[in-house]
Amino acid sequence: MCKSSWGLRFNVSKLLSIIVPSKNRQELLMAMINHYNCLCREGVEIIIYDNSSLPVQDLSIFGGGIRYIHDSEQLSVGANFSKAIDSANGEFLTIIGDDDEICLKNYDKLLLQLKDTNFDAISAPIFDIKFWRGTSTKFTGVFTEDTLISPNFIGKSLIRIVFLVSSLFRSRMSSFWIMAPDLWAHPKAYFGIVRKKCLIQGLENNGERAVYLSPDAYLMGRMSRFDNIKILTEQLFIPGTSQSSTSHLSNQRSHIGLISEQKHFDINDLKKLPKNVPDSFLPEVIWAASYAAGAGKDTLSKYRVRLIGNYLRLKYGKNIPASLGGGVWSYFSSSGMLAFTYFALNRFMVLLTVLGRYVFSKKTRLT
Repeated sequence: MCKSSWGLRFNVSKLLSIIVPSKNRQELLMAMINHYNCLCREGVEIIIYDNSSLPVQDLSIFGGGIRYIHDSEQLSVGANFSKAIDSANGEFLTIIGDDDEICLKNYDKLLLQLKDTNFDAISAPIFDIKFWRGTSTKFTGVFTEDTLISPNFIGKSLIRIVFLVSSLFRSRMSSFWIMAPDLWAHPKAYFGIVRKKCLIQGLENNGERAVYLSPDAYLMGRMSRFDNIKILTEQLFIPGTSQSSTSHLSNQRSHIGLISEQKHFDINDLKKLPKNVPDSFLPEVIWAASYAAGAGKDTLSKYRVRLIGNYLRLKYGKNIPASLGGGVWSYFSSSGMLAFTYFALNRFMVLLTVLGRYVFSKKTRLT
């Protein structure tokens, strides 16, 4: 293993650490450097934790407020996130992707709030989304140029409804993965601000890392234990969708398979999976399993597994291309009727999300 760091290398307490985990996406990383340089403020550090096979060669591109850390050990996604968190000196931290951006118009206001806040975490809605060229959704087709989609007043109102309803279920393992078609609409460390000592509490002396499995859902499970979460109305982050991002792969149905076959999990991830989890990498399964693990659950009940199975058969039909763990699924059981209710509510939430993001919105070409 070779690990090298460039930038501010001494341990200095900061107000905020902006963490950017990356792996084998140097073209995206290079494209975002100027944006990162714009974020440099006193008390703020930007940490680029690069798990690529080769480091960025021209280190002169990084400004003084950016720490670039190259780690060539092959890490799972959760391990890459966790090592980046370990290296952070900030009282608060946030994790964004190498294809995402900080919303600059609200950035300084956020820093002022952090100086006086006593909250464990801060969450905010996501309105604008950046689609990099070559990405697609089934509602827009393929984007031939980098494009920013911004909802209008009606669109923002619909998205705010989804955000508020999703936030109500942030501590409910039973239904968050169904009631929130938009994972960005949750208080979490990925597209949110979290106090570091709250996130790592209880992990310091037992050898555990901060993140396992699916980082989004796992961090939400960790944060379900927090008592004090502030909900903002301003957008803090602009998610970007690139050709290797989770959302694009999901749109391409590339996130279907078996959990046990996923190369971005390691043995520690698989050990962290709750018992009775079906060996299926369908999003609803891995979100539920990751959230439960983050919330400290070591098993899923048989009822929960039946509920997930019935829900997935409603959503994907009978020919689900992955194992659901066997068993007989019935829509006339209590879990079947509850699954039908959740499915209907989810479809309604999805409709609001689609209308807000893609109908009542404008598209701005960036290149």
